[in-house]
Amino acid sequence: MKASFAIWLARADKEKVFEEISHPENVEKMSYLLKPSSSPKATLNSTDNSPKATLISTATSMSTKSPKSSYISKPVGLRNIGQTCYVNAILQAMVCAYDIWSGILPNDLSNSHFLKYLVTMLNLMRFRSDKVDPKYIVARLGSFISKARGKTFVPNQANDVPEVLGHILDDILTCCPSIRNVFTTSYRIEMTCDTCGTSSCSEDIITILSVPIRKTVNLSIQQFFRTSSLEGENQKFCVACGENQVATSEVQLVKPPQILIVQLLRFTQVGMGSYIKNTMKVTCDSDISLIEKIVEPHTKHNYKLISVIDHSGTHSNGHYTCFVQDRASKQWFWCNDSVVEKTNISLCMNPYLLFYRFEQLEVL
Repeated sequence: MKASFAIWLARADKEKVFEEISHPENVEKMSYLLKPSSSPKATLNSTDNSPKATLISTATSMSTKSPKSSYISKPVGLRNIGQTCYVNAILQAMVCAYDIWSGILPNDLSNSHFLKYLVTMLNLMRFRSDKVDPKYIVARLGSFISKARGKTFVPNQANDVPEVLGHILDDILTCCPSIRNVFTTSYRIEMTCDTCGTSSCSEDIITILSVPIRKTVNLSIQQFFRTSSLEGENQKFCVACGENQVATSEVQLVKPPQILIVQLLRFTQVGMGSYIKNTMKVTCDSDISLIEKIVEPHTKHNYKLISVIDHSGTHSNGHYTCFVQDRASKQWFWCNDSVVEKTNISLCMNPYLLFYRFEQLEVL
């Protein structure tokens, strides 16, 4: 007879006292992602069934919701069981947005599915007031990513947060495609030949927005969404001209996410398995905006910073910590494995991944 994961955890470790936790909320919790809101402000677009009108309606309803705390008191510490700081940092960051994505996961996942372990782990973090041991989720993570990569993944060694988080997000999207607009960012790249004017477009959908390092996160994002000239070795082949030509490249936002995950490109590979790190200090902007200009009316999507994964050290010998904010109190906490302390986000020295939550939409 199979027991639930939480009961199995309790039986496996007699020294722990596990509090009763509720089952992840059902999909009705996330209905605002699936249908337009009926709020008074949304009626301005009530006769327009276009995707843009639905987005404006959805954003209006979300921005009116009162913030609630993700914890019963404050973030709980997570034990480091041998080079697992990267797992702890990811878990701390995901708890901050748990209310947005957790309820939409299907209830018919098998008990052995990795996401079952993940949801149970995050619930323990939300409702416990003492340290949590992540050994069971770490064990499942090894087999889960090994299967996804097609080669062995060793969880108890230095691993890259963006790679691991990317596998987790891909699995969430595979199990529940309707959650796609929570984590995915769509953008379009338009290439125009400077000689003949021929243009070509391509569109990409990503879960993590990787941007170059600048002094602030806003500047880094602006550097990504920009118009640039492709010259010299960067020239592009023009079908009309039949040869490489100088071209103009323009990157434009198509559809923004509810949770924007920004990766600062700190590491550059210089050889087989060798990386150099850009240690430039970057200001963690509390407020950022994405502007969508492809479809009328143009819109400005405003986001609030909710968590930051910080990296110190080198690529092969580094350490991850996580800064998280409680939405209700606005207090920031620094989570360094089992240590959790009050802090200020200005003390974050080496931001690597930043998590932003959609707050408000403006029509330009």
